[in-house]
Amino acid sequence: MNGLVLLNVWFPDAAEWERCIEAIGEPEIGAADLSPGLLTMNAYADRIPLEVARRIRDDLKRIAGTPADARFADSLLRERAFKETRLS
Repeated sequence: MNGLVLLNVWFPDAAEWERCIEAIGEPEIGAADLSPGLLTMNAYADRIPLEVARRIRDDLKRIAGTPADARFADSLLRERAFKETRLS
């Protein structure tokens, strides 16, 4: 997933976020397998569409396991919402 995240953030017109959303939502894919892609998403949070961030929020919290560890999901949404309001 990491390679796809990089392609999506660098080439947004050709982005295939649906595949990332599906991978994150798949309960059989472990956090260890998703970790590189999630770290990349965190690094490029400002380039992830707000709708994608909203759709993966609950799955990210499930993957994290605890509310305290789920800060990434919330921070991703906050950062994207902040960027959206600044652009409006």
